[in-house]
Amino acid sequence: MLVKTEAVVLGAIKYGDSSIILRTYSKDKGLISFIAGGLRSRKGPLRPAMVQVLSVLQLVYYDNSKGELKRVKEASVEEPLQEIFYDPVKSSLAMFLAEILQHVLQEEAPNEDLYSFIHTSVYTLDSITEGSDSFHLKFLYRLAGYLGFRPESPPADPRYFDLLNGVYSTTEPPHANCLYGAALVHWLKLGEESKKITEKSSLNKEQRKQTLDSLILYYRLHVKDFGKLRSLEILSEILN
Repeated sequence: MLVKTEAVVLGAIKYGDSSIILRTYSKDKGLISFIAGGLRSRKGPLRPAMVQVLSVLQLVYYDNSKGELKRVKEASVEEPLQEIFYDPVKSSLAMFLAEILQHVLQEEAPNEDLYSFIHTSVYTLDSITEGSDSFHLKFLYRLAGYLGFRPESPPADPRYFDLLNGVYSTTEPPHANCLYGAALVHWLKLGEESKKITEKSSLNKEQRKQTLDSLILYYRLHVKDFGKLRSLEILSEILN
């Protein structure tokens, strides 16, 4: 049976001489992996530009039994991205965000709100003219809410943020996974600025780096088997 879906590309792996395995997050099926042959052939359904991370594709595929790779019959780009693949900062951010999504999207079930957030974020990153160096911070802060561990709204005068439980407090938590002092101030700023994802952040370069470390720790505490981020070093070099 042929099925059509819209999907965001999270990664691609070469398979054999001319085939490719495409890992995606789709609107209708959640996590789904495809196989397609003839990547560099006119007869193949995919072209090299289509398999770059965060590409948004319209895919027609053969729906076989659950758990197997789905074979692509037809593919087209929903709307060509203008800058992500050519701007060094945006392309590094795309690799980083795609890797983050591969680490945190661990269920096959679809989630329309989550897909809409990812889809909108891709085109927002492609189009923004300033603030791209803090886009990943705002994305991660907001993504946590869709994954079930949204940070609590801060009270009037918090002294600590408990990363393990996602809550603020006036007393120090009984463990080391908490933010206070300058790190807490930066976290609070990010929470407020994440509401305006296209605007430039007030955090400087060093503050953004420290806040990213806090976000990654937050994710490690809430996502089982989060794993190592291979793209983090490249992103750090580009942004610094």
